[in-house]
Amino acid sequence: MIDPVRPIHPNHPDTGVRARRPGRAAAIALLLACAIGAGAGDARAAETGGLVAALERAPAVVVAEVVDVTPLEHAGYLASLRIERSLRPDVQPPETLKIAWEEPVPSLAPRLEAGRRIVAAADPLPTASIWRIRVPDADARAKLVGLAGDGVGYLLRPGMAELDVLEHYLALDAAARDGDGGALQLARMCVVGQPRLADDAAVRLAGMPELASHLTPPAAEAIVEALLRNDVPATRETLLALIGSERPLVLRAPLEARIRAAGDSVPPVLLAALGALDGGLDEEQSLELLANRSPEMRQAAAQSARGPRAIGLLRELARSDPEPAVRATAVTRLVAVAGESALHDATRALEDPVAEVRLAAVRAAASLDPVAVEPLRDIALGDRPEAARAALAALSLMGDEGHEVLAGLARDHPDEGMRTLAGIAVGQPIGHRD
Repeated sequence: MIDPVRPIHPNHPDTGVRARRPGRAAAIALLLACAIGAGAGDARAAETGGLVAALERAPAVVVAEVVDVTPLEHAGYLASLRIERSLRPDVQPPETLKIAWEEPVPSLAPRLEAGRRIVAAADPLPTASIWRIRVPDADARAKLVGLAGDGVGYLLRPGMAELDVLEHYLALDAAARDGDGGALQLARMCVVGQPRLADDAAVRLAGMPELASHLTPPAAEAIVEALLRNDVPATRETLLALIGSERPLVLRAPLEARIRAAGDSVPPVLLAALGALDGGLDEEQSLELLANRSPEMRQAAAQSARGPRAIGLLRELARSDPEPAVRATAVTRLVAVAGESALHDATRALEDPVAEVRLAAVRAAASLDPVAVEPLRDIALGDRPEAARAALAALSLMGDEGHEVLAGLARDHPDEGMRTLAGIAVGQPIGHRD
């Protein structure tokens, strides 16, 4: 007799099915984790992108308790959910639900655990043949749903404020989500959401068409409030970039009001936001703040510094500031304002001892595509291992020329480990041999 759902022991060897070739995005994420030195927690954090989209598109979004979790063959998992309520006003879910997903990184614990309260976005189960192997019985398989967004459509331990804003957001139709109402609720998510939700809401907000015209005063107030959160650095970075690109005038009043109210203790991020809104701090203000004793103030100034003398000071900070966050911000801003003339600064930062700085340098160098391709190839072939791995990561973020160089390095690099990393970047299965 064949079990309707085929569970396996967690240590059961995954045999009999050839590993599927990772997608380009997954390969790049894995390479970044390997090359920059990110840990397992960072690997799971990479799935943040797509959370809001998964919640938007899923036919059902529920608040539930995870009753039990069953491992399936070939990195699959199945969870039984006890439904508390629906976050979609037009959907009445059943009392229980079985939801399935896969864990592409075996070293990580399953994303859902028994006893946890969650928000789950449910999609039809994928029809790929791997699910017919994991769940051979057709009737049992028909009763399953998939965790939406290729497994990213969930939120652990949601708070009441998160549930309130999600319910309001999901009640909007598609057009309203790209309008004033959607902008307000996304900004509120940045304020009340746990990092996974806040980070992705900021990305969704930044990608909204004609955003500046949809930011109402309440949404602007929420954005300024979100900037003051210290626990969501990625959210703040996205919002500052949004302010710099959109220059929404509605933000000026709440920003200036908060700055006046702070007196002599202005949070540096508000100065950075004001600089982004104005297209940068003036040179004299840049110089004063870049030389400040407070690392937070130096970092905030580095985000918006401009002027020839400020660029010179940014170079010094990128090379030798004692705070990694300041070095990372300085190299990012240098490339943004100085372009190709800052290529040497970006490549030098690839060998910084701190992963945060190397990652900033990877992104900065990749933005100089294609002029940075050959210098990065030389670094990848050099004798500085950390810089060489970071150079591969930068090449993986570039266009066709970078991809061609990576393919050559995957074939010809004298170091086997570097050949493996380059192969990951071009989508070769781990263990691939020509």
